[in-house]
Order: sequence, then C-alpha cells, then structure tokens
Amino acid sequence: MVPSHVDGKYEQGPEYTVYNMLAKEILSEDFVQGKRLLESVLSWISATQRTPPEAFPTLEDYMTYRAGDVGADMEFACDITLSNTDIEAVEHLRSLCEKHFLLTNDLYSYAKEAIADQEHGDSVLNAVRVVQRLMNTSENSSKAIVRQVIWDVERQMNEEYERLLQDAPKSQLTYAQGLIVCVAGNMFFSATCARYARVVEGSRLHV
Repeated sequence: MVPSHVDGKYEQGPEYTVYNMLAKEILSEDFVQGKRLLESVLSWISATQRTPPEAFPTLEDYMTYRAGDVGADMEFACDITLSNTDIEAVEHLRSLCEKHFLLTNDLYSYAKEAIADQEHGDSVLNAVRVVQRLMNTSENSSKAIVRQVIWDVERQMNEEYERLLQDAPKSQLTYAQGLIVCVAGNMFFSATCARYARVVEGSRLHV
C-alpha cells in the first residue's frame, strides 16, 4: 500500500512497509529531488487504480490520460537540480519522451493485454486498441499506425534535441540526454522482455 501524497514522514502500519523502505532510500539520497520522484510514483500508481473512460475522442487524449512524469526519474538519476527556467526549456522534449515511452510500452505489451482480455475479461487500456476503435481498423493495421506515430515522435525528439544543442547549458543537455537514454532503454526492454515476448507467436520465448 502507498499513501496518497508525500510529506517527508513515514507512514504508520505494516501495510506501508515496502513504501517506507523505498521512501527512506530515495529521500536519503536527495530530499528535494527524491520527494518529487516519489510524488511522480504515487501519481502513476493512482492513475493505474482509477477506472478509465470507456473511450477516448483522440489518441492525444489517451496519451494525456496515461502519460507519466519520466522527467522526475531523470532529474533524480542524473543528480542534477533544474531551475524552473531549465524545466521549461526542456519541457517539449520531456513531453515527447513521455509519449514515446507510453506508445512503445503499449505496442509491445498489446499481445499480452489482448490475451488477458480474451481469457479473463480484463479491460485493455492500450494505444493499439484506442487506434483500432477510432479508425475502425484491424489489430495489425492499428499496430502499424502506432509504430508510425512512434517514428514521428522520434523525429520530433531529434529536432528538439538538435535545437537544444545550439545554446542550452550543460544541466539542460544532461537532462535531455538522460531522457533520450531512458527512451532507448524502454524500447529495448519492451521489445525483449519475457513478460511480453512469451505471448507473441514466432518469438523464441513463446509458450
């Protein structure tokens, strides 16, 4: 169990044991950045526990609903402190990275989610299903569309990073590079992890 917010205090009760262990380690490294990181984690957990809308009017609306703050993770991992000016300067790249992170995970996890839907009636909250319903296309066509959107996001990420390279200070570039590395790592993980690959026909891990 996790609390609804972070106030720097440890929660009482055995149900909070895991959270308290995590919070203690993170806050001991850096209280300010760690607090922001924990807030982003709690926000993500809260979002996963909400009942999602039955439909989304656009793919953009879906991404806004699902997006998580990868920026907090990078600021903590890179051990940098960004001013509000720095954060605003890198905001567009951060937003693009969040979209890439989400869409990539959805693309590679779709097969697993679809099987869970067929076998257990679990709801599918996934960009592939959103595109399929919005455009009335097949699963394969929807996957191809999501992949095209990912490629377009990558193009925009490259353009934004090239812009930052022109005159951004080191702190902003370190943050930007961390975001891009995070995106690349998520792509590799999503494409190769056994959790997703074991349900994909043709995969060596298929069971």
